Formats: sequence, C-alpha cells, structure tokens
Amino acid sequence: MNEWVLAAGVALVAVIWADALITALSQRGGGPITSRVAHGLWRLSLAAMPPGTRSRAVELIGPTVVAAIVLAWLLGLWAGWLLVFSADPSVVVDANSRAPVDLGTRIYFVGFVLWTLGTGTYVPVGDGWEILTAAASLQGFALITLGVTYLLQVLQAVTAERQLAGVVDDLGGTPDGIVRQNWSGSGFDALSSYVPSLVQMIEHHGRRHQAYPGLRYFRSAERRVALAPSLAALSDALLLLESGVAPNAAPPPPTLRPLRRALDGFVASLDHTAVEPSAADPPLPDLAALAQSGVPTAPPAAFAAGAGWASHRRRALWGLVDASGWRWDDVVGEASTPP
Repeated sequence: MNEWVLAAGVALVAVIWADALITALSQRGGGPITSRVAHGLWRLSLAAMPPGTRSRAVELIGPTVVAAIVLAWLLGLWAGWLLVFSADPSVVVDANSRAPVDLGTRIYFVGFVLWTLGTGTYVPVGDGWEILTAAASLQGFALITLGVTYLLQVLQAVTAERQLAGVVDDLGGTPDGIVRQNWSGSGFDALSSYVPSLVQMIEHHGRRHQAYPGLRYFRSAERRVALAPSLAALSDALLLLESGVAPNAAPPPPTLRPLRRALDGFVASLDHTAVEPSAADPPLPDLAALAQSGVPTAPPAAFAAGAGWASHRRRALWGLVDASGWRWDDVVGEASTPP
C-alpha cells in the first residue's frame, strides 16, 4: 500500500467536505475551493460579457457559476476517493475473475459507488475496504443532497432579490422618480409606510449575500428586477429626501434612519464579495428637475454636503451596478428591458 496516496486521498476528501459545509451551511461565505472556482468563472464571464452587456445570456452566468461550485465538490470527492482506492491497486477486483482492475476501471468503480446504490461487476476485497466502500457511498449521496439544498437556497435568495428590486421599481424606480411619485403636495406620508418592509428586505438580502457567495454572480437583463440599479436608485432617493428636499417638507429624520442603516449594512456586506467600489462619486441627482415637479428643494450647498456623508455608500453601490452589468444611466434613467 502507498500510504502517501492514501493520505492524499483522505486529505482531499476532508478539504472537499470542509469547503462544502462552510459554503452551504455557515454564514462565512464560500470556502477556499468555492471562492476560487466562482471567482475564476466570474472573470471569464466579464471578459466575454463585460459590464454594460445587455444580452439575455448574462442571466446564465449566475446559474452556471453555482452549478460549477456543486460540480467541483462532486468531482473533488470522486478524485479523493479514487486516490484512497488507488493506494493499493489490488483492493478492487472483478467480481467473477477476482483479478485486480486497472486505473480506468477503478475510476468507474469509485463513481459507481459514490453515485449509485447497486452492486456492480467490480467489488472491494477485505472487510476494511468494504466498510470504506459503504462510507464512500454514504458520502456521495450526502454531498448530492447538500449540493441540491444549496442550489435551492440560492435560487430562493435570487427570487427574494428580484422581489426587492420590483418593490423599489414600484416606488418610482429612479431617485427623482421615487421622490416625485411619493410626494403628496405636502409630505411623504405614503413613502414612510414602505420603510419598515424595505428595511427588513434589505437586511435579509445583505445577510444572504454573506451566506451565499454564489448569489452575487446572478445578473439580470431586465432593469425592473435588477437589484443593483434598484438599490442605487433607492440610496440616491434617500439622499434626496435627507438633504435635497427642503427641511420643512422632508420626512422626519427618525423615519428614514432605519433605511439608511439598512443600506449601509448592505454595503458593508459587499466587503465580503468581489465587488470593488467606484474610484469617484457618481453624478448627483438633479435638484432643478425635482423642483420643476413641485417638490420643495434645499439649497445646493446643503445638498452637496449631504452627498459627502453618503459618498462611501454611493461609490460602493456604483461598483455593484457596474459589476452587475449596468451603468449609472440605468440608475437615473427610465426603467427599461434591454433587447
């Protein structure tokens, strides 16, 4: 028996399980293998479909990355157990002739053991190897179950993400659209009623971003359900309400404070992703256009000062917008469905 090959196989199996459990069950994000596979595929997708691409094909990136993560686990487990059963080439034999099998047949045998429950043409020799065969079979089905569970969790999170984007779009979609649509002529009472539910949805999604690293690779070709431009629009709408609207017309600060904290918390969750903040602040919303619609506005100097306090959040969200395949024009323009 080659003890080094056996040790390498056991170590690879342990690493695969550690990576899968960290990724699927912990709140720490992706494990080392998951992070490298996902990041590599993400870089390839950006090279093929850079930010600004409006093809429907961008919607395939997220499912492809998450499926590749699960496939990497399965292939890694297969390779690990193959090393274990290759430590002694005589332990897997033909059930009829009892002759040891070659490497290609051992590959088949390990895959058969991991992914099926039947008795094949090839069998292990010795009580210890029979027990290891049963353990390998149990691990194979356990990893498939874990992988499917992870896929379903990510898809549920994507559905919740698009629901959040849809709610923001219904509020007005763009920064000045949200403010204008919820201006009653004397205040923003209608908007205030949406704040608690928005806060809850944003906080939940921030935690999902930390728990499911594959979630950040899902891109949408439809503006209405794209989270990145929707959150950026909501952030700038909050900036307008806090600093751009005249103090006598703006909502009371305690009403908006939870929303600001939720957005800042979401931005903090982006520190665990591959999203890089923009190097400069995005353009400020146009106060003149808001004033023309009848909303009382604050002096430009006061608005600029408020924008300075929000600089970190706005840069981070611009980076997210860019990484999600959108431009800042999509944040401030009309909602649209790319061709």
